[in-house]
Amino acid sequence: LPLTGAQAQASASSSSNRYRRRRGGGAVPGPGPCSDRAFLGRVAAATSALLLLVLLFRGGVRTGSPNTGRSDNARGEMASNGGGGRRIETSDGAPLPLARFQSLTYALANADLVALYFAASWCPMSTPVTRELELSFEQNAGPGTLLPPGDAGIDDRENRWPLALVYVSSDRNEEEMQKYARDGWITVPYTSGDRNDIKRHFRVCAKREMDELGFERRMEIPSLIVLDGETHGVLTTDGVGDVKEYGGEGALEHWVELRHLVRALEDKYERVEEEKHRKLEPQPQPRII
Repeated sequence: LPLTGAQAQASASSSSNRYRRRRGGGAVPGPGPCSDRAFLGRVAAATSALLLLVLLFRGGVRTGSPNTGRSDNARGEMASNGGGGRRIETSDGAPLPLARFQSLTYALANADLVALYFAASWCPMSTPVTRELELSFEQNAGPGTLLPPGDAGIDDRENRWPLALVYVSSDRNEEEMQKYARDGWITVPYTSGDRNDIKRHFRVCAKREMDELGFERRMEIPSLIVLDGETHGVLTTDGVGDVKEYGGEGALEHWVELRHLVRALEDKYERVEEEKHRKLEPQPQPRII
């Protein structure tokens, strides 16, 4: 059910207060490059949500694009599997959008959120972001937060980890990649075709790679794209900004709330579509005796 005006205002106030608090309990700083960027991001997100709601009620939404990890004819369906999980399937029963990337299978199958980190050891802009990720999710997040690397490929819906961090390297060779990857990161193998195909899919790479990969990039490195592990949908492409603004714990909470918001919008759309189809079904005629 839609929120009342008072409920929406209280929810927005609560979220704003929670995500603007600083690590260590200090005061919120005045306007600056980081806070301005986060504010603009929140305005853009709110605007997008409002537009999506309008389209939902008009019944004209078709979710997805090649770059968001959703197919154009995707539709949400509840899957009654072991953990009561949720799965998005295309109308013709095709695999999930990122299923073709075998190097992502383990992370997507075992984590609620999957953060794809596009970076390189030679990139000076990557260094502070890498340090923040290492501090936030490896040292301060606590046990049970970050999915450990592995190759079991277990699809355990009942015991998903909160977050998987996958390193998509732009390093010059495999040795550089292995030295730069931190403990707890899942690395896309350097020699795997997935490494460049994932960059093409999301259109993010280093400038020096553009000619080799053959596409016009939309994002540079470092970039952190956060996905819903179950639906493969993109929750945010500004994970770097989130980590800088909120810190690791606050960013993780923010991504969880984004996931809940997207799920709620999808569920509302499904209900609207079901109601519309129900009204179009022929109704039984009363028998005249």
